[in-house]
Amino acid sequence: MRKLKFNTIILALLVLVSACKPMIDVPAPSAGNVDFTSYVAIGNSLTSGYQDGDLFRSGQQNSYPSMLATQFNYVGRKGEFKQPLMADETGFGNRLKFTGMTATGPVIVSYGAANPQNF
Repeated sequence: MRKLKFNTIILALLVLVSACKPMIDVPAPSAGNVDFTSYVAIGNSLTSGYQDGDLFRSGQQNSYPSMLATQFNYVGRKGEFKQPLMADETGFGNRLKFTGMTATGPVIVSYGAANPQNF
């Protein structure tokens, strides 16, 4: 009998929790008083999208200036963010990639390299 009462209480709590619908007011994006018609990013290697020890296309496309330009488009900036991009994913050939763990440590391979090196 006690187990039946406990199961009934748990069931009632689950029904109550699942019946709740959150009331969230999602604000519309607004630029406020800021003018985003032109945007220039000046910086160092982090600004250009340097990651994994090299500069490559997808790293540049995921750089913070590119992300900011995408967000600025939501609040009225028109046009394309022009960014000089590398030709491919190889970059300058120094890109490092984590491929797994061994007993001696992590296996990090230079992008496109045939021989893995343990560090």
